[in-house]
Amino acid sequence: QPFVALATKSKLFDPSFTLTSELVLANYMTGEIYPPVTTDLKFCRLLWCEAGAASYLAAGHENGIISLYELTDDGLVLLKSNKYMDGDVTALEYLPSKAVLVAGSCKGKIIFWTLTDLDREYNLDIPISAHITCIAWNAKVTKILCAGTADGSIKVLDIKKNSVIMTLTNKDIAEVRGMEWDSTNNTRLLVMSDKPYLTAFDLSNDSVTRIGNHASPLIGFKGDMLISKNLIEKGVVRINIKDAFDCSFSQRDSVVALSYTDGTTEILSVPVMPKRMPFCRRRNLL
Repeated sequence: QPFVALATKSKLFDPSFTLTSELVLANYMTGEIYPPVTTDLKFCRLLWCEAGAASYLAAGHENGIISLYELTDDGLVLLKSNKYMDGDVTALEYLPSKAVLVAGSCKGKIIFWTLTDLDREYNLDIPISAHITCIAWNAKVTKILCAGTADGSIKVLDIKKNSVIMTLTNKDIAEVRGMEWDSTNNTRLLVMSDKPYLTAFDLSNDSVTRIGNHASPLIGFKGDMLISKNLIEKGVVRINIKDAFDCSFSQRDSVVALSYTDGTTEILSVPVMPKRMPFCRRRNLL
Protein backbone atom coordinates (compact mmCIF):
# COMPACT_ATOMS: atom_id res chain seq x y z
CA GLN A 1 0.00 0.00 0.00
CA PRO A 2 1.22 3.58 -0.67
CA PHE A 3 2.09 4.51 2.91
CA VAL A 4 5.21 5.95 4.47
CA ALA A 5 5.95 5.96 8.21
CA LEU A 6 8.08 8.74 9.68
CA ALA A 7 9.44 8.67 13.22
CA THR A 8 11.77 10.52 15.57
CA LYS A 9 15.20 9.00 15.07
CA SER A 10 17.15 7.72 18.05
CA LYS A 11 19.84 10.09 19.40
CA LEU A 12 18.32 13.07 17.54
CA PHE A 13 16.23 15.93 18.94
CA ASP A 14 13.95 18.55 17.44
CA PRO A 15 14.59 22.26 18.20
CA SER A 16 12.47 22.05 21.38
CA PHE A 17 14.48 19.07 22.74
CA THR A 18 11.25 17.25 23.56
CA LEU A 19 11.62 13.86 25.24
CA THR A 20 8.62 12.35 23.44
CA SER A 21 8.63 10.97 19.92
CA GLU A 22 6.09 10.94 17.13
CA LEU A 23 5.27 8.23 14.62
CA VAL A 24 3.51 9.71 11.60
CA LEU A 25 1.72 7.80 8.84
CA ALA A 26 1.21 9.40 5.43
CA ASN A 27 -0.28 8.25 2.14
CA TYR A 28 2.22 9.43 -0.46
CA MET A 29 -0.28 9.00 -3.31
CA THR A 30 -3.07 11.16 -1.83
CA GLY A 31 -1.06 13.33 0.57
CA GLU A 32 -3.28 12.35 3.52
CA ILE A 33 -1.49 12.49 6.88
CA TYR A 34 -2.94 10.54 9.79
CA PRO A 35 -2.92 11.71 13.43
CA PRO A 36 0.53 11.03 14.92
CA VAL A 37 1.22 8.33 17.48
CA THR A 38 3.05 9.80 20.48
CA THR A 39 5.42 7.71 22.58
CA ASP A 40 8.22 8.15 25.09
CA LEU A 41 10.41 5.82 23.02
CA LYS A 42 12.90 6.93 20.40
CA PHE A 43 13.03 4.94 17.16
CA CYS A 44 16.16 3.16 15.91
CA ARG A 45 14.59 1.21 13.03
CA LEU A 46 11.26 0.93 11.19
CA LEU A 47 10.23 -1.90 8.87
CA TRP A 48 7.01 -2.64 7.00
CA CYS A 49 5.87 -6.28 7.04
CA GLU A 50 2.97 -7.90 5.19
CA ALA A 51 1.43 -11.20 6.26
CA GLY A 52 -1.58 -12.31 4.27
CA ALA A 53 -3.98 -9.39 3.93
CA ALA A 54 -2.55 -7.60 6.98
CA SER A 55 0.17 -4.94 7.03
CA TYR A 56 2.34 -4.32 10.07
CA LEU A 57 4.98 -1.80 11.05
CA ALA A 58 7.79 -3.11 13.24
CA ALA A 59 9.68 -0.54 15.30
CA GLY A 60 13.01 -1.09 17.04
CA HIS A 61 13.66 1.27 19.95
CA GLU A 62 16.39 2.06 22.40
CA ASN A 63 16.98 -0.24 25.39
CA GLY A 64 15.89 -3.44 23.64
CA ILE A 65 12.23 -2.50 23.15
CA ILE A 66 10.35 -3.62 20.04
CA SER A 67 6.87 -2.41 19.08
CA LEU A 68 4.52 -3.82 16.48
CA TYR A 69 1.74 -1.76 14.90
CA GLU A 70 -1.04 -2.89 12.59
CA LEU A 71 -2.15 -0.73 9.67
CA THR A 72 -5.91 -0.07 9.79
CA ASP A 73 -8.30 2.29 8.03
CA ASP A 74 -7.80 4.73 10.91
CA GLY A 75 -4.01 4.57 10.90
CA LEU A 76 -1.51 2.63 13.01
CA VAL A 77 -2.74 0.64 16.02
CA LEU A 78 -0.24 -0.65 18.59
CA LEU A 79 -0.47 -4.43 19.03
CA LYS A 80 2.41 -4.99 21.45
CA SER A 81 5.49 -3.29 22.83
CA ASN A 82 7.97 -5.05 25.12
CA LYS A 83 11.63 -5.24 26.05
CA TYR A 84 13.13 -8.30 24.38
CA MET A 85 16.89 -7.80 24.50
CA ASP A 86 19.71 -5.75 25.97
CA GLY A 87 20.91 -2.69 24.10
CA ASP A 88 19.33 -0.71 21.29
CA VAL A 89 17.45 -2.56 18.54
CA THR A 90 19.63 -1.58 15.60
CA ALA A 91 18.56 -4.05 12.88
CA LEU A 92 15.25 -5.38 11.54
CA GLU A 93 14.59 -7.77 8.65
CA TYR A 94 11.52 -9.63 7.40
CA LEU A 95 11.08 -12.83 5.40
CA PRO A 96 7.66 -12.58 3.67
CA SER A 97 7.54 -16.21 2.53
CA LYS A 98 7.66 -17.39 6.16
CA ALA A 99 6.08 -14.29 7.78
CA VAL A 100 9.07 -14.16 10.14
CA LEU A 101 10.49 -10.96 11.62
CA VAL A 102 14.06 -10.88 12.93
CA ALA A 103 15.66 -8.20 15.10
CA GLY A 104 19.27 -7.59 16.10
CA SER A 105 20.73 -5.43 18.85
CA CYS A 106 23.88 -3.45 19.51
CA LYS A 107 24.81 -6.17 22.02
CA GLY A 108 24.92 -8.89 19.36
CA LYS A 109 21.57 -10.50 20.23
CA ILE A 110 19.20 -11.87 17.54
CA ILE A 111 15.53 -12.73 18.09
CA PHE A 112 12.70 -13.96 15.81
CA TRP A 113 8.90 -13.75 15.66
CA THR A 114 6.33 -15.35 13.42
CA LEU A 115 3.72 -12.67 12.75
CA THR A 116 1.00 -15.32 12.80
CA ASP A 117 1.92 -16.10 16.43
CA LEU A 118 2.99 -12.90 18.17
CA ASP A 119 3.03 -14.47 21.64
CA ARG A 120 6.13 -16.54 20.90
CA GLU A 121 9.63 -15.39 20.14
CA TYR A 122 12.72 -17.44 19.36
CA ASN A 123 16.28 -16.59 20.37
CA LEU A 124 19.26 -17.37 18.19
CA ASP A 125 21.97 -18.64 20.50
CA ILE A 126 24.91 -17.65 18.34
CA PRO A 127 27.57 -15.46 20.00
CA ILE A 128 28.01 -12.50 17.66
CA SER A 129 29.91 -10.41 20.24
CA ALA A 130 29.54 -7.25 18.17
CA HIS A 131 27.18 -4.36 17.52
CA ILE A 132 24.76 -5.62 14.84
CA THR A 133 24.01 -2.79 12.42
CA CYS A 134 21.95 -4.61 9.79
CA ILE A 135 20.57 -8.02 8.84
CA ALA A 136 20.00 -9.57 5.41
CA TRP A 137 17.95 -12.73 4.95
CA ASN A 138 18.62 -14.89 1.90
CA ALA A 139 15.15 -15.19 0.37
CA LYS A 140 16.05 -18.28 -1.70
CA VAL A 141 17.93 -20.21 1.00
CA THR A 142 15.99 -19.16 4.08
CA LYS A 143 18.26 -20.84 6.61
CA ILE A 144 21.00 -18.35 5.68
CA LEU A 145 21.08 -15.02 7.47
CA CYS A 146 23.80 -12.36 7.43
CA ALA A 147 24.54 -9.97 10.27
CA GLY A 148 26.57 -6.86 9.50
CA THR A 149 28.48 -5.26 12.36
CA ALA A 150 29.92 -1.95 13.45
CA ASP A 151 33.46 -3.36 13.32
CA GLY A 152 33.19 -4.03 9.57
CA SER A 153 32.75 -7.80 9.69
CA ILE A 154 29.81 -9.77 8.30
CA LYS A 155 28.68 -12.99 9.95
CA VAL A 156 27.04 -15.54 7.64
CA LEU A 157 24.74 -17.60 9.85
CA ASP A 158 23.06 -20.96 9.35
CA ILE A 159 20.07 -20.64 11.66
CA LYS A 160 19.20 -24.34 11.41
CA LYS A 161 22.68 -25.34 12.58
CA ASN A 162 22.74 -22.38 14.98
CA SER A 163 26.26 -21.48 13.90
CA VAL A 164 28.43 -18.97 12.08
CA ILE A 165 29.51 -20.68 8.86
CA MET A 166 31.59 -17.81 7.47
CA THR A 167 32.93 -14.39 8.42
CA LEU A 168 33.42 -11.85 5.64
CA THR A 169 35.87 -8.98 6.01
CA ASN A 170 37.46 -6.44 3.71
CA LYS A 171 40.23 -4.01 4.53
CA ASP A 172 38.22 -1.12 3.06
CA ILE A 173 35.13 -1.74 5.21
CA ALA A 174 35.32 -0.14 8.65
CA GLU A 175 31.58 -0.37 9.38
CA VAL A 176 28.73 -2.24 7.70
CA ARG A 177 25.77 0.12 7.25
CA GLY A 178 23.47 -1.89 4.99
CA MET A 179 23.23 -5.19 3.12
CA GLU A 180 21.03 -7.09 0.72
CA TRP A 181 21.35 -10.26 -1.32
CA ASP A 182 21.46 -9.82 -5.08
CA SER A 183 17.98 -10.67 -6.38
CA THR A 184 19.47 -12.40 -9.44
CA ASN A 185 22.30 -14.25 -7.68
CA ASN A 186 21.63 -15.73 -4.25
CA THR A 187 25.34 -16.17 -3.47
CA ARG A 188 26.15 -12.49 -4.08
CA LEU A 189 25.91 -10.13 -1.11
CA LEU A 190 25.82 -6.35 -1.65
CA VAL A 191 27.26 -4.36 1.24
CA MET A 192 27.07 -0.64 2.02
CA SER A 193 29.81 0.73 4.26
CA ASP A 194 31.34 4.13 4.96
CA LYS A 195 32.58 4.27 1.36
CA PRO A 196 31.08 5.98 -1.73
CA TYR A 197 30.46 2.61 -3.40
CA LEU A 198 28.94 -0.80 -2.70
CA THR A 199 31.12 -3.83 -2.06
CA ALA A 200 29.85 -7.05 -3.64
CA PHE A 201 30.93 -10.38 -2.14
CA ASP A 202 30.33 -13.38 -4.41
CA LEU A 203 30.42 -16.43 -2.15
CA SER A 204 30.47 -18.83 -5.10
CA ASN A 205 33.92 -17.79 -6.32
CA ASP A 206 35.36 -15.75 -3.42
CA SER A 207 35.49 -12.55 -5.49
CA VAL A 208 35.01 -8.99 -4.27
CA THR A 209 33.99 -6.14 -6.59
CA ARG A 210 32.87 -2.52 -6.31
CA ILE A 211 29.64 -0.99 -7.59
CA GLY A 212 29.23 2.76 -8.14
CA ASN A 213 31.50 5.65 -7.31
CA HIS A 214 29.87 8.66 -5.64
CA ALA A 215 31.61 11.73 -4.28
CA SER A 216 30.51 10.98 -0.70
CA PRO A 217 29.61 7.84 1.29
CA LEU A 218 26.36 6.10 0.41
CA ILE A 219 23.43 6.51 2.80
CA GLY A 220 21.21 3.86 1.22
CA PHE A 221 20.63 1.52 -1.70
CA LYS A 222 18.05 -0.85 -3.12
CA GLY A 223 18.88 -2.99 -6.12
CA ASP A 224 20.52 -0.70 -8.67
CA MET A 225 19.46 2.52 -6.92
CA LEU A 226 22.33 4.14 -4.99
CA ILE A 227 21.89 7.22 -2.79
CA SER A 228 24.55 9.41 -1.24
CA LYS A 229 24.36 12.79 0.48
CA ASN A 230 23.90 14.74 -2.75
CA LEU A 231 23.02 12.23 -5.45
CA ILE A 232 20.48 9.57 -6.42
CA GLU A 233 21.69 7.17 -9.10
CA LYS A 234 19.53 4.54 -10.78
CA GLY A 235 20.95 3.21 -14.01
CA VAL A 236 21.32 6.20 -16.33
CA VAL A 237 19.11 8.38 -14.11
CA ARG A 238 21.01 10.81 -11.87
CA ILE A 239 19.16 13.22 -9.54
CA ASN A 240 20.97 15.86 -7.51
CA ILE A 241 19.74 16.30 -3.93
CA LYS A 242 20.91 18.48 -1.05
CA ASP A 243 22.33 17.25 2.25
CA ALA A 244 20.38 14.04 2.83
CA PHE A 245 21.48 11.95 5.81
CA ASP A 246 18.97 9.08 5.74
CA CYS A 247 16.64 7.42 3.27
CA SER A 248 14.05 4.67 2.95
CA PHE A 249 12.65 2.86 -0.08
CA SER A 250 9.09 1.97 -0.99
CA GLN A 251 8.42 -1.74 -1.36
CA ARG A 252 5.61 -0.88 -3.79
CA ASP A 253 6.82 1.86 -6.12
CA SER A 254 10.01 3.50 -7.37
CA VAL A 255 9.76 6.01 -4.52
CA VAL A 256 12.27 7.04 -1.88
CA ALA A 257 11.85 9.04 1.33
CA LEU A 258 14.77 11.37 2.03
CA SER A 259 15.57 12.96 5.39
CA TYR A 260 17.55 16.20 5.13
CA THR A 261 19.84 17.94 7.58
CA ASP A 262 17.45 20.93 7.76
CA GLY A 263 14.86 18.70 9.46
CA THR A 264 12.58 18.17 6.46
CA THR A 265 11.57 14.95 4.72
CA GLU A 266 10.84 14.62 1.01
CA ILE A 267 9.03 11.81 -0.80
CA LEU A 268 10.60 11.56 -4.24
CA SER A 269 9.58 9.48 -7.25
CA VAL A 270 12.57 8.18 -9.18
CA PRO A 271 11.96 7.70 -12.92
CA VAL A 272 12.39 4.18 -14.25
CA MET A 273 14.02 4.19 -17.66
CA PRO A 274 12.92 1.40 -20.01
CA LYS A 275 15.62 -0.95 -21.19
CA ARG A 276 16.84 -0.22 -24.68
CA MET A 277 16.41 -3.10 -27.07
CA PRO A 278 19.03 -3.54 -29.78
CA PHE A 279 17.87 -2.39 -33.19
CA CYS A 280 17.83 -5.06 -35.85
CA ARG A 281 16.78 -4.71 -39.49
CA ARG A 282 15.93 -7.81 -41.45
CA ARG A 283 15.63 -8.11 -45.18
CA ASN A 284 15.20 -10.92 -47.61
CA LEU A 285 18.22 -11.83 -49.64
CA LEU A 286 18.01 -13.62 -52.98
